[in-house]
Amino acid sequence: MTTEQLGSETGEGQDKTFTQSELDTIIKDRLSRERAKYADYEDLKAKAAAYDESQEAAKTELQKALERAEKAEAAVNAYQAEAARNKAVQAVAAATGVDAGILGLMRGDSQEEIQANADALKAKMQAVNPYPATHDNGSSGASGTRLTKAEILGITDERKRLEAIKQNIDLWE
Repeated sequence: MTTEQLGSETGEGQDKTFTQSELDTIIKDRLSRERAKYADYEDLKAKAAAYDESQEAAKTELQKALERAEKAEAAVNAYQAEAARNKAVQAVAAATGVDAGILGLMRGDSQEEIQANADALKAKMQAVNPYPATHDNGSSGASGTRLTKAEILGITDERKRLEAIKQNIDLWE
């Protein structure tokens, strides 16, 4: 009921006042009309879910196989990229004498980037120990004996291995 309809029922110039129970009835009627509009919402939701299930079931085996193949191809590409990077790290490590484990931790995917990392690391190591190691096995007053490259690479503790590399950097030049 609009205010114009109420005005015509009650007389032109009079305002009608409603009791609480009349107002409650008016509100209940309005709410029930609104709820009736959306009464089939759960049915529509169930139908939409059933439609989605039927669409998934309707996919052909070929479509499913194509999806699996795309996922597998992406995984193969990732493995190939990692293998290429590892190969580049090994090549730079062999060429520069810088430990491949350390180079593998540094950024860069191309051989040029890895080479730049190796050069920077080598320069940094030489800056830390600017004095070359002696080749007289310590007979000139240095303590300890000189390690070979194989012995240094055999050190399992990374800090000790790096320290030994630093002390014998000339073996990698």
